[in-house]
Amino acid sequence: MLTIGEFARLAGVSVRMLRHYDALGLLVPADVDRFTGYRRYRPDQLPRAHQLVALKELGFTLEQVGELLDETAADQVRVLLERRKQELAGQIDRDQSRLAEVERRLRLVKGDSQMQFTLTSLPEVRLTQLTGEVTEQSEIAGVIGPLFERLVDAYDGRLPGRSVAWYAGDGERLRLAAAVEDRGEAPAGVETETLPAVERAVVTTYRGPISGIGDAWQALGAHLAEHGHQPTGTCREIYLEIHLDGAHDEVVELQQPVV
Repeated sequence: MLTIGEFARLAGVSVRMLRHYDALGLLVPADVDRFTGYRRYRPDQLPRAHQLVALKELGFTLEQVGELLDETAADQVRVLLERRKQELAGQIDRDQSRLAEVERRLRLVKGDSQMQFTLTSLPEVRLTQLTGEVTEQSEIAGVIGPLFERLVDAYDGRLPGRSVAWYAGDGERLRLAAAVEDRGEAPAGVETETLPAVERAVVTTYRGPISGIGDAWQALGAHLAEHGHQPTGTCREIYLEIHLDGAHDEVVELQQPVV
């Protein structure tokens, strides 16, 4: 089961919108803790979330989306998305960004990703890190970036190993860390943590601008749902090549432990 924060990250929607969809009966959590009120979702609810957002992008009202989700087969939704794609292509000068979003949602609905996924194990890794928390997926970039800047400053401008980010659900919040692989002594103000070895994890490599990392996680989430993998534990981003100059692609390995 996924916390609402983890599900929001993989579905590419906000926690606030998931609560709204729940209130309308469009996407109801698989479980709500009767003591804390925390919502939890199953991975196999991700395709419905992608279809819901895709139908909204087509211009349907939420009331109409509810009727379509109940009555329309998945392949009919794909036909509607393809039709909308053609319409947007004729307005490309003013709607380029919207067209790209529809195409991305279409790929998620169809499970048609060009990314390669591997089921493997993960080694134990010792990190030095700075941590934070967010409540919405949209807040991640504004938190993780400054954390990495502070970490680089703590090491006087040069990190001693590969950069790593990790994310873990904590109720309706998402804990995260900007970290570096380092077995030496941590600088002042920087904590240490050892991520344990993982027996099973789905791993993929993302190549592209750092702004597209969220899309890569959503593609990974779609793969998990398609193959019946249950996400668990702390997911990781291993930064293999980082340029940040806009002239070269970043290379990041995404690691999601599963059961």
